[in-house]
Amino acid sequence: MVEFKKIQRVQKNYWKKFNNVKNTIFKLKKEHNGWPGSRYVIKNYSALSHGIFRHHGGFTKVMKKLHILPKQIHKENGYWKNENNVLKEINRIIKLYNGWPGSYIIHLKHSALSHAIERYHKIGLRKYIEKLPRPDREDETYNEKRIYKWSENLAYFVGLIATDGCITIKRNCVTIGLLSTDASVLEKLHRWFGLKNHLTNCKTQSGNYSTRLSIHGKHMLIFLIKSGVSSYMKSYNQDKLNIPNKYFHHCLRGIIDGDGSIFPTRKTITISLVGTQNLLNYIRENINKFLNFELPIERVRHVKNKMYGLRLYGRKAIKLRNFIYKNSNIYIKRKRASAYGKNNR
Repeated sequence: MVEFKKIQRVQKNYWKKFNNVKNTIFKLKKEHNGWPGSRYVIKNYSALSHGIFRHHGGFTKVMKKLHILPKQIHKENGYWKNENNVLKEINRIIKLYNGWPGSYIIHLKHSALSHAIERYHKIGLRKYIEKLPRPDREDETYNEKRIYKWSENLAYFVGLIATDGCITIKRNCVTIGLLSTDASVLEKLHRWFGLKNHLTNCKTQSGNYSTRLSIHGKHMLIFLIKSGVSSYMKSYNQDKLNIPNKYFHHCLRGIIDGDGSIFPTRKTITISLVGTQNLLNYIRENINKFLNFELPIERVRHVKNKMYGLRLYGRKAIKLRNFIYKNSNIYIKRKRASAYGKNNR
């Protein structure tokens, strides 16, 4: 790279000639394998940048004249005040990512857009997007045949949504978010449903990163409601599920991956689960039917709403572990690893 000190002084009015500016810019492009950006030129080649601003109307005009796309073209004053320009940029981003990439990506890579919406339109990015008219969402369609025939993946998905998912009836949307370390489960479901939209990443309040899967469609919502998934405040109103007996253990694995925990205790394991009384009674009845043992349900303390918990330890926990992971292909790897630890039988 040519240092600024080694560049010889130029003649008076040298930068007035556009050909001199053009030749210098193309030399910089060769040295840097592409245009290094206006900020870099202003910092390291002040004479060139001064000449561009003084004689040729700034970097934007010069770049357009030379058909060079800078890393970031500065918009004209008042550009973002026009809502049509905001909508154009949103549509461009949707085409670029083949779907809406999520607020986190917009704040990270398209900060000008998010800043403009907050500054000129006095509303947050997420609320602004929700107010926009929703198209047919061809980019987010899924293979509807998947919900018409019960399978391991579908039963697991219902269990996961019943405990850790979110249903928005107004937008015909089903969303589920897991820690990015457990994203392999969502990637499998994403491929299995044949979704065309992308998984989105966002930062949680605790500072961790989470991955979200979104599915849009009335048929999906109708199927989940028929399967017993509550559409309003599931954490407190979830009732028993309607799952075929053949796939109950897959559904239970999804429930435990959503709101349960498995951890090693001495030479055995402990499995615990928190949920509504109706959901836990449904689980207890089925466990009694398949595994032949009773489970006590206890009220969870220090919680205002009525929440209940199940806890298994020792042989019962190992028996339940073997039951839920029998012939399983989809699960959170972290929980399965703690269930089958080195010291566990």
